[in-house]
Amino acid sequence: MILSTFYASRTDNTRRAYAQGLRDFTAYMGACDVISTVQQFISLGPGKANHRALMYQSELLQVGKAPSTVNLRIAALRMVVKAARLIGVINWALDVQDVPRIIYKNTAGPGLDGMIQLLSVAREQKRGKAERDYAILWLLFDPALRRAEVARLDVSDVDFEAGTVSILGKGRREKETWTLPDEAVQALRDWLDVRDHHPGPLFVNFDRAGKGERLTADAIHHLVKYLGQKMGIKTSPHALRHTGVTQAVIVTNGNLVESQKFSRHADPRTLMNYFDNLEDVAGRVAKLIGETVRNQMTSSR
Repeated sequence: MILSTFYASRTDNTRRAYAQGLRDFTAYMGACDVISTVQQFISLGPGKANHRALMYQSELLQVGKAPSTVNLRIAALRMVVKAARLIGVINWALDVQDVPRIIYKNTAGPGLDGMIQLLSVAREQKRGKAERDYAILWLLFDPALRRAEVARLDVSDVDFEAGTVSILGKGRREKETWTLPDEAVQALRDWLDVRDHHPGPLFVNFDRAGKGERLTADAIHHLVKYLGQKMGIKTSPHALRHTGVTQAVIVTNGNLVESQKFSRHADPRTLMNYFDNLEDVAGRVAKLIGETVRNQMTSSR
């Protein structure tokens, strides 16, 4: 009952992440299965349960787990306790707080010039891979889709007449429709001329082992990395998304609302990293401080 309440109304990705967290905690507790672990944990009561969660959090950090991973593990416990409270099994909450995490600041990506070079390199490949990879690069860059969003696309998600694509975004349960730039629409037309328009996954594998099967998010990561290596740069699907979002900030003249709609970041504060990197605000302030100190030191001589 607790676990069914816990998993209800959550996306597949969230369920998988929380399930992994509970399996990890089961190993930590030395229990035989997740159900036993949950029952054992909530039976501890508020004081002991919070103490046990704190000890678990501390051990995860000591073995080198990233703060984001640690917070996800504790979030799974927090939500289990919440589920138990909702159905009246307990009347307390898990109060363990998340550990501070360092926000990823490198939002530049390969830049517009690097993106153009990647597109050129993709087109130089043999027929099939050239059209597929070229279309994938466009979707990662503009409209800045995430690699998992690209991997989940089916042919039916693309409306060529309207020039749109329907994606299942991060943390979403229903697909949303987004307008594509003309270049991306044409890239998809060219790809489907090779693939054919029959229903199924939009992007398929060419490798012998999985030929014709849906291209995975990991495979998309590898193909972008490979294309980057061919032109001598280190890049990734997320870096291409960064480049697309950076360009959105530029072409909207720094309009935060429009840039957020394009990037689909849940928290608009995330976009401030792009503004800072684009304008090097922190760097300019640092130079001003340095100049002030230098001027004062000079005048005091």
